[in-house]
Amino acid sequence: MLKGWHAQLPSHTCDRLWVVRPDLRRGQRQTKNGVRMTRATADEGNTKPAFGILIECDGVLCDTHREGHRVAFNRAFSEFGLDCMHFNPHVYHDLLRCGDGSAEGLVTAFFDVVGWPTTLATADRRPFVSRLHEAKQKHMIDMVVTGEIPLRTGAKDFVQEALDAGAKVATIAGTCSTPEEKVAEAALEKLGVGSSDRMRVFMLGASSPPEQQQAQAQPPVESLSLEAQFTRAQARIKEDQASEFIMSLRADRETSIPLGIDPALLAAAKGGKGPLSANFLIACIATMMLPLRQCAVIAGNGAVMRAAKQAGVASIAVPPPLSARGTFPDADYAFDGFGPGGGITWRRVDALLTKQSA
Repeated sequence: MLKGWHAQLPSHTCDRLWVVRPDLRRGQRQTKNGVRMTRATADEGNTKPAFGILIECDGVLCDTHREGHRVAFNRAFSEFGLDCMHFNPHVYHDLLRCGDGSAEGLVTAFFDVVGWPTTLATADRRPFVSRLHEAKQKHMIDMVVTGEIPLRTGAKDFVQEALDAGAKVATIAGTCSTPEEKVAEAALEKLGVGSSDRMRVFMLGASSPPEQQQAQAQPPVESLSLEAQFTRAQARIKEDQASEFIMSLRADRETSIPLGIDPALLAAAKGGKGPLSANFLIACIATMMLPLRQCAVIAGNGAVMRAAKQAGVASIAVPPPLSARGTFPDADYAFDGFGPGGGITWRRVDALLTKQSA
């Protein structure tokens, strides 16, 4: 006669249920009517913790600047009849540190150095740069659609190895591209269905969620009924509370208790505007339901590494080739690309996170 919680199980389940004898020593086997056998193992109870990695798409999975934006600018130059203008990789890399950080500022800095077209009046320079940038954007989108922007060598194998090992993998998109360019979608397609369908994507600079767009399209408060005004106020309070909750996630860095949140709350943390923040990274990692000490951020962009350091998350630098000789003060570890030798491999990341979480 079964007692306790066993008695609540269906009879067919109880027939297959049997208790391992505590008097058996490790390595001895127990059978029951030839059904199945179990054996205590030496590593019983020593389950390895799960790990999570957050990978920057634009700098790590793809070299978006070199293989995407730079090439698109050169095609725009040709379209405008400026065949003598050309960004080689080294020139473009230097230009990224000039200007005001925008694409228009980069082009302006370039022409300020090499000289503006002689047929262009000073007053026409800004409109000219805007038209050139619009042409560049069209070429960029065409390149993404046709799959011309490749993954970095070894990136696909690294992601596959991490997923096969049971790691939770996500990617941050939009650090060097816009949502309209859809670089992340192209990268996921190149990773393959077996990998991309197990990954989560967090997009920076995405447009407002449908709920916010609907609220923005609503008439003024004065024209709403009392019930509608109450509903809108309630929505605002809920959004403010979500934002405060995201900010409080920083406390999770000191605890081993994993904290999971709904990905929809990420909108309250980033607001669709501004640079990547530590709070946004913490919120992304929280959706993995893992403590921060069991996660790492893999980045090629200094701003992402800085945010990771501020968030208290391990930061791993895997910069694009032209930035490989740079210094990364906010990175805990640095690798030259992917693969054996000086590159990053999942085995190395696994060892780092195992040591960190011990």
